[in-house]
Amino acid sequence: MAVPEGHRAVLTIGSEVSLWEPLLVDWVRRMRHSHPDIALRVHVDVPHDLIAHVAAGLVDIAVVYAPQHRPWLEINLLKRKSSYW
Repeated sequence: MAVPEGHRAVLTIGSEVSLWEPLLVDWVRRMRHSHPDIALRVHVDVPHDLIAHVAAGLVDIAVVYAPQHRPWLEINLLKRKSSYW
């Protein structure tokens, strides 16, 4: 993907629909404010397709509840589920 004029890079982030609103909307706003030189592309899809898009190089980061473990895939925990016991 070509880098838009006025930007130094493009970051494509994918998310499950159910994670978009609670997590990524605010993150995208903060990212645009703190790194205006990075163009953001957001892709919302189902987990299986998001992982396939990461494998194909179409998505840089995928945020999903339960990632599919693959040898080439780096998985990081972003947030633990809150416990109310």
